[in-house]
Amino acid sequence: MKKLLGIVVLSLFLNGCDNFMDSSKITFEKCRIDNDPMTTFDDYSFEIDKEKNTVVRIIINSDEYIKNWNKNKNNKSKMVKISQETYKIKSTSKNYISTIKDDDGYLGMAYVFDLNNKIIQYKTDLGVNGVLTCK
Repeated sequence: MKKLLGIVVLSLFLNGCDNFMDSSKITFEKCRIDNDPMTTFDDYSFEIDKEKNTVVRIIINSDEYIKNWNKNKNNKSKMVKISQETYKIKSTSKNYISTIKDDDGYLGMAYVFDLNNKIIQYKTDLGVNGVLTCK
């Protein structure tokens, strides 16, 4: 009877920890450009879903950045608080995941995720390249 109870409790625990045990989902949180506090963002993170072959970039802009952006008359569009963009995964290995270049965006972003060190390399069509360090 104790063994049966132990099995039931263990199975309930494991079912409640789907995200913990699910290696197909990886999160890169609080991403920052080295030596730059990126004060324009309250959060800059990525959610990788290897099963769906997608990477979702989540940006939460700071209220101060939104206010300054929206009062600048040269900016033709209004800045929003939260934005998400989905990228397709191009390739996956044990240590790295690469995305396909985003043709829909104005920058043509592509990312390479270093899964062991939580570092992201990015490249744009405009020639802007860099590194994000995440948690």
